[in-house]
Order: sequence, then structure tokens, then C-alpha cells
Amino acid sequence: MFAGIMQWRVVSLRNGLRMAARSCRICRSFRRIEWITSGYLKVTNSRTKGRAGEQEVARILRDELGLEIHRNWQQQAAQGGCDLVGVPGWGIEIKRAKEPRISEWWTQTAEQAARDKVRPVLFYRLDRQSWMAMMSLYDLRPDLEDHHQVTMHLLSWCTLVREELHADYAGVISAA
Repeated sequence: MFAGIMQWRVVSLRNGLRMAARSCRICRSFRRIEWITSGYLKVTNSRTKGRAGEQEVARILRDELGLEIHRNWQQQAAQGGCDLVGVPGWGIEIKRAKEPRISEWWTQTAEQAARDKVRPVLFYRLDRQSWMAMMSLYDLRPDLEDHHQVTMHLLSWCTLVREELHADYAGVISAA
């Protein structure tokens, strides 16, 4: 049924909108049915969406922190490493999604950071929302000895890291 071309049919979407579809096909790489439409619906490839999210966060971090941030695509492909590199001491994982899967994402982030011996931070953005950062409270305040996660806006995380980098830089200057 899905292998061939179908005539114009009305397709109901989840939110109640209706549209005409010319044909459909099974996307074997993602195991889902994609509707090829008359231009009203754009099917989003999850890899493209993830790459665009990584590029967006890298640009924000470059602007806010003044560091050279780049995608870690070679290690991601080979070993499943952190998404972005360039922030000293942090293992960055980026997620863009429609539905949140925070615990699953955090587990992946923590495992990758432990493998790289860095502190984990998860940046995520749900559709039509702003970027959020999740990190361990222990990484923020080790004296509390609390390993629960804290969620904040991405720019708040940048402020914390900027202050940390400034303190490290001031310590290096005073030691010299």
C-alpha cells in the first residue's frame, strides 16, 4: 500500500488540521512513514534537526564565552562522544526534540562525560521553546554534596562558566 503512488487523499494530522497528500513512502532509515505533500508540511529529518541544534548552541557559546567551540562530529561517529568541544572541563550534549526525554538524555550525557573525564552538561530545546541547560548541582556547588540535576536557561549557564573561567584566569595571572 505504501510502496506505490496514491492519488490525492485528505490526511488528518494530530492537531486536527487536514491537508492533501500526493504520496507516501516508508523511510527505512528512521522506520516511519513520511508523507510527501503539496508543500504544507515539511518533514524534519532528526539528524538534520540535531546538527542544526548543535550549530546554534556552538554559535551562542562562541558569542557568550569568547571560546572556539566546534562540533565533535568525528568522535561522535566513532565512539558516541560529546557533541561540542571547546569549553574546558565540560562535556556538552545537545538535544532538540518535540517531546522531552530528559532522564534518557541525562543518562547519555553523564555516561559520555564520565568516559571523557569531564563534567556533564545537557543543552536541550523543545519545539518553540528556549534553550535550557541541565547540570549536576554538585558541579555547581561541591560543598553541598548533592548530585541532583539543576535546570537553567542556557545564558545563565554561560554566566556561571564565564565567572569560572575568569576566576581560573585570575588565579593563573596571580601565580605568575
